[in-house]
Amino acid sequence: MGLNPRSMSSGGQSSETSRYPLIRTILAWLVYNKIIQENTIVRYIKKRNDRPVLEGTIKGHGILCHCCSQILTVMEFQAHAGCGGQNRPFANICNELQISLMDYMVEVWDITQKGIKLLEHNEIERRNKTIDGYDAACVICTNGGDLLSCANCVSTYHLGCVGVKDVVEGNWLCPYCICKFCGKPSTNKECLIPCSQCEKRYHWKCFQERRTGKPTYLNITCTPVYQELVTRVAVKNELGDGYSMTLLHRIHQEFGATFDEVYRYIVGHANLAIAKRLMEDCFQSTNVGHTSINLIDHFIFNQESHFSVIDFRGFYTAVLEKDGMIISVACLKVNGTKFAEIPLIATCENYRNQGMCRKLMTEIESTLNHLNVENLVILSTKEMVGVWMARYGFKEIGSSLTEDLMHRNALMFHDTVRLYKRLTPIQTNERKASPCNSDDILEEHRA
Repeated sequence: MGLNPRSMSSGGQSSETSRYPLIRTILAWLVYNKIIQENTIVRYIKKRNDRPVLEGTIKGHGILCHCCSQILTVMEFQAHAGCGGQNRPFANICNELQISLMDYMVEVWDITQKGIKLLEHNEIERRNKTIDGYDAACVICTNGGDLLSCANCVSTYHLGCVGVKDVVEGNWLCPYCICKFCGKPSTNKECLIPCSQCEKRYHWKCFQERRTGKPTYLNITCTPVYQELVTRVAVKNELGDGYSMTLLHRIHQEFGATFDEVYRYIVGHANLAIAKRLMEDCFQSTNVGHTSINLIDHFIFNQESHFSVIDFRGFYTAVLEKDGMIISVACLKVNGTKFAEIPLIATCENYRNQGMCRKLMTEIESTLNHLNVENLVILSTKEMVGVWMARYGFKEIGSSLTEDLMHRNALMFHDTVRLYKRLTPIQTNERKASPCNSDDILEEHRA
């Protein structure tokens, strides 16, 4: 696997060469998708069919207010209308036909969804048709050589990387194709169920013998983590001075959701699309091994697969915003309470070397501490290892984590180095009772 930053400028930063305009706000996203036009007149309306409170014109990332001739963010426009206490500006800002920005956001996301559905349930599509059905690189270290192939999926491993001492005779199954409890594969009578959080698979019977409490489709040690993550999705965490951090995940809306929940999900999906664009501006497209799968698409939109090596359903996207503009993005996966991993992080060009990477990393670490996660694993190019260690407190991976990384299908890119940082989980009484025990230059050197 590999991911390459765009060409480096003389100043040591990647240039966001634009195949398309920079899209960093929801307004710009709507304009770019031609669902609403620049210079469209909009009005703030407290309730449908009410008289408008304030009028303005869409200009780039903001709204030109007609009463003061200033370009305001969506939130500022709402506050200027005397409705600063409300939390649904996109639902209350409408065009002359009283079609809200939220309605337009739903329309664009529906179009986006059609593209996403083409990616559903990833399968292996070979880029080189002459290669056999297996990957040509080890899942653990991404290097080639003499590889051991799983008889059930396309994953391949070096014997040493997977902890096998001798050559295996007959059919060998990788750690993701056997039950995590009994070590046996699926049968005609009973398939393996994947944990929604750590993605390890298990027989339902084996799980029933070990579980406590009500039935669940989660590995028992992942239940508290999963439940906490779900409650945090699309909930904005205000940091002060206009900054906020939000954890995003593609959500299949359930019947009976409240209007506030639906609004939050719609805004979250729009921001996912914008986060994808930021990543694409900062990194070249990437593929997994010899497949045609683009990682950025699949990280951001949580694509799943029957093959563990290309199953991304457990990934979340952490976004740092400044006054409604997304400026930094990180792909995050929480592998139970043992460790979380961040394979990619990027900051838009105008905000680099201003501590945005550190601000986002600090908030992610705080979230992981509340989730009771013990370690954070990142990927670094070899030349940036010293920077991550000196400035961020990361260390080389120790032997205690090596086996966990192997069995949890942790991502690895070619020519990168894994580093980790020990976190400080917040041990509240409730958690103790649980069954689950100039920095931004870094982004353009990430794998």
